[in-house]
Amino acid sequence: MPKSPLTSADKEQEPLSVLHLLAFHLWSGPAEPTANLILAQRADGIKADIAWDTVHAETSCEEPIAPRMAALGISPLPGLALSPKSRPWELLQDWRHLRQLSLNYQIIHTHMSHDHQLALLGFLGKRALLVRTIHSARSFGTGPGRALPLKKAAGIIVPTTFHQEWLTKNLAIPAEKIAVIAPGIESAYWGENPNEEAVKALNLPPGPKVALVAMMQKDRGHEELLRAFRQVVQNMPNAQLILAGEGECMPHFKDLAAELAIAPNVHFTGYLLKNDLRALYHSLDLAVLINTGNDLAARAMGEAWAAGVPVLTLATSDSYLQLRRAALLEGAAAVSPLLVAEEGALGPTISHLLADRELLLTLGAKAKNLAAGRTIDEECAATRAFYEQIIST
Repeated sequence: MPKSPLTSADKEQEPLSVLHLLAFHLWSGPAEPTANLILAQRADGIKADIAWDTVHAETSCEEPIAPRMAALGISPLPGLALSPKSRPWELLQDWRHLRQLSLNYQIIHTHMSHDHQLALLGFLGKRALLVRTIHSARSFGTGPGRALPLKKAAGIIVPTTFHQEWLTKNLAIPAEKIAVIAPGIESAYWGENPNEEAVKALNLPPGPKVALVAMMQKDRGHEELLRAFRQVVQNMPNAQLILAGEGECMPHFKDLAAELAIAPNVHFTGYLLKNDLRALYHSLDLAVLINTGNDLAARAMGEAWAAGVPVLTLATSDSYLQLRRAALLEGAAAVSPLLVAEEGALGPTISHLLADRELLLTLGAKAKNLAAGRTIDEECAATRAFYEQIIST
């Protein structure tokens, strides 16, 4: 493993210094967890800076990263394009700039494949030490484009022991180079009761409420849930389904709700800002999460739990095991706030749960306690300890 270029005397005189690289332009995926970690690191006395994608202008249905970072008091380090869409001369400029920047930091902490590869080319592990957090399932692979950068990192952070074992088994990366650090949850924020205006603005009718918060894509579970909710409405005519998010499939899902004759019970909120999303969670009886997308840590589950809302998934979903891993429930008791519907039983399971208000309240309280045990300060402390372990090796 490469040694830090700083001497012991340097380390005693200077605070720990970290440059985060995030080749991403949206306020989704790894952006908010990275921002939360930076704020916690700064509060802990760490010099923590960041650069993100300043080239990619397309924002799709989601918020751009820059305004949200600015609201938190976080500015990008100037001089880096850090974009997968960079032109060749921009890549060369980034390469040169990273070589210089690596002299000023003990740790370069990368969060995406593009910035990871660029950092390796920029200083080849001879200056600052490179740490990678893997946020997405797409980053796991045995091909040289995925495997080689991971093998060259001084340290890797993953959310569960399953991912640590995968890297050890498939890429022969020593376990001591891999830290299992579950991302912290903003439990205080999500658990706080929202103001009445935010709740009223959602304009939701009375009745038991179920929600799916996800981009409206064909593989995120919307269609399965809509078809299942037809059975729920037959059993419970005042039940309400809230689909929060935007995406290319929204028109199709609206047409499907009309075709199933449940359109009056289905509400499309569009993309919700953080404050509005908290208001939604506090209005719910149950959240459904069928496919986590590329979020290994299943943040949507953690946010719902912090608000005291149990989460339901499908036993046949590709994300079921990932949700259990992200929830750290591998050895948990059968009664947990992560509920599971068997194949073909999603509708009856939702109906049963909505009819048992006491059970939902009990599970919601357990969910809130579990979420409160995973703080951002603990994530920061574990990350710092891993940095120091790498530097001292």
